[in-house]
Amino acid sequence: MLARRVRRGIGALVAIGLVAVPGGAAERATGSVSALYALALGPFRLGQATAQSVFDEGGYAVTISGSVAGLARLFSDAHATLSSNGRLSGGKVLPQSFLLDSWEGESYVGVRMELDRGAVTGIELVPPLEEDPDRVPLDPPHRRGVVDPVSAFIMPLPAGGPLDGSSACNRSLPVFDGWQRFDLQLYFKGVRDVRSGQYGYTGPVFVCGARYQPVAGHNPYDDSVQQMLANDSLEIWLAALGGEVPYLVPYYVGLDTDFGTLSVRAVRLISSDQALVAR
Repeated sequence: MLARRVRRGIGALVAIGLVAVPGGAAERATGSVSALYALALGPFRLGQATAQSVFDEGGYAVTISGSVAGLARLFSDAHATLSSNGRLSGGKVLPQSFLLDSWEGESYVGVRMELDRGAVTGIELVPPLEEDPDRVPLDPPHRRGVVDPVSAFIMPLPAGGPLDGSSACNRSLPVFDGWQRFDLQLYFKGVRDVRSGQYGYTGPVFVCGARYQPVAGHNPYDDSVQQMLANDSLEIWLAALGGEVPYLVPYYVGLDTDFGTLSVRAVRLISSDQALVAR
């Protein structure tokens, strides 16, 4: 039971936390940011993930690789790779492709998705979506006006507007992951100061609360869906790395569970532009 819940929790954070990789604030963003994240349940290390984001004059490419580590290896050998690429145009994020490869033992889960101007134009799921009479149907409108789970956290800031808690946090992200369409609703909760070690981030972070709101493709009676709907503890801390074009980089993601806080925390942040790294 514990192993299953931990795996579900890691999956939830990967879907809405680890995908919160460095984001560009405007179409002129150029450069790269690499990050190393540690996954933990309370004081116990569960795994790690690396994120690499490259921005080049309106285009972006993001790759994330994660695996379990420490005591978690006693009950799981799960590892996954996610990637997305697309463009920033008119203050909007327009993904063009999304890939997910995930393994646990001999079990494989994969997604291949193509998009055009916010609409899904092609998709391949392994395994295919199972028949479930209780599932809320996924209709064509649910595959339009969406972003993939990785692109969801590339968050352009308002042109010429201030960088504050409101502009950083207050937004609704329309996400489609191949199986489910859901909204992730972020709201500003406050500002904290954090200190990290070598190559980490030291400075203020915007604390965003987040609520999961399923739209389609989910079973409303599923335990995990009910738990996520009832859980109001999810937080995402965003660090604003300076420079001509600011980046919002997830520093921490936390979710309370029956066994402690399931968290993802940045332990290393390195930018190709040294001006971007706050110390």
